[in-house]
Amino acid sequence: MTTSSLTNAAVAAQVEQALQPLNVVPLGSDLTNEVSIGRVRRRGRSVDDDIGILTLIDVDGVLLWEDGAVSVSTSGRRRAGGGMPRVDGEVVTQLKYQKPLGANAVINQLYALDGSLTPRAAGVPECCQLLEYDQTTWQATPVSQPAATGRILLLVHGTFSNSEKLVADLLGTKTFLEQIAAAGYTQVLGFDHFTVSRPPFVNAAELARLFAGSTAELDIVCHSRGGLVTRWFTEMLDRQSTRKRRIVFVGCPLQGTSLADPTSLRHGLTLLTNIGKVLGSSFGLVPFLAAASGLMQIFSSIGTFAAKSPLVDVGVGLVPGVAAMSRIQRNAELIALNYGMPTARNDYFAVCGTFKTEDVGWKFWRLFNKMKAADLAAEYLVFEQDNDLVVDTSSMTHHVFGAMPDFKDLTRFCVFDAASGVHHTAYFKDPRTLDFIVSAFGIRD
Repeated sequence: MTTSSLTNAAVAAQVEQALQPLNVVPLGSDLTNEVSIGRVRRRGRSVDDDIGILTLIDVDGVLLWEDGAVSVSTSGRRRAGGGMPRVDGEVVTQLKYQKPLGANAVINQLYALDGSLTPRAAGVPECCQLLEYDQTTWQATPVSQPAATGRILLLVHGTFSNSEKLVADLLGTKTFLEQIAAAGYTQVLGFDHFTVSRPPFVNAAELARLFAGSTAELDIVCHSRGGLVTRWFTEMLDRQSTRKRRIVFVGCPLQGTSLADPTSLRHGLTLLTNIGKVLGSSFGLVPFLAAASGLMQIFSSIGTFAAKSPLVDVGVGLVPGVAAMSRIQRNAELIALNYGMPTARNDYFAVCGTFKTEDVGWKFWRLFNKMKAADLAAEYLVFEQDNDLVVDTSSMTHHVFGAMPDFKDLTRFCVFDAASGVHHTAYFKDPRTLDFIVSAFGIRD
């Protein structure tokens, strides 16, 4: 896979632009309504105590987030926990924000982050919208409801994304879209929904409301977290219980993702930041830099994110879109979704994969994955098993496709091994994925 790695200056520019809607600004800038009286005390606290600082630092090619200001002269000090040696570092950017955030303020920040990652059309007040795509121009128009009958292709995007980004990936493959247009779909729809401030169950309830008056057949392509939304909708909430449907799950965390585990989430966001730098503008399906830096600020402002205590769980719980995907033993939402799930579904198909690389540009990747190299510190561990950069590979088929899926069944599975170079945001750029979708839906020429 070719990439277009960003310079640190470009990383800083993207991070600062992404955080501007959250009132997070470069250290030398003014916050909205900031009180600049350094020594004034308010309720026994200095005004300075209400200003948080985040520093993004480059240490030997690995981007790391730190709470507080870090000067260039001290950036080469030994990292906390002794996980990295003394090396010269470069401050990429330093940002300041208002703190502490109460529960209501956190919710407002989450909505602001969602609004920037998944924008809605003017005049759409809800946290979701349905978009209809013209099957010639592939331009989108908001619609209030789907067609009452017929056959609909529905696209459900993943975390931090939107339908426009998913369709943009598909636009790179003209043959696929021509096959879709020739298939005679009544509509091609995209479901845009907030993915940080709302859990998949709530998104699915919104989707069920939109489709309540339609009996149309559904072919659904869902990416990443969109698979959880789709399962809640089709298995639990769709009012048309006899609706005919087929679903292709693409890199979906059906049993959560280790990135959302409270004990490793901080390093998970650091991992996403590094991925964002390496991928640059090559893969726009997930805006890694914007999402990771936005969540890093929100979690840090809560004041519990770095704590080695149950307060970390509480902090993650304030972000429903993240908590719902946490790969922990007692994830109530996943337990409820999987309860009583039949072991076989002939209308379910899966695209899954494992990503590994020795490319020097990805050297940071080894730091966050369980490898046999003894020099890696466990402090930064995010994934203890195979993954596609974002989702544990085993989670992509867990429970839904049975305990021992037959991956040799090419009618049900499209599997990318580590040698393929395909990762979480690249599935739709590979013709094998698109051929598999066409085959699963029976629309091949």
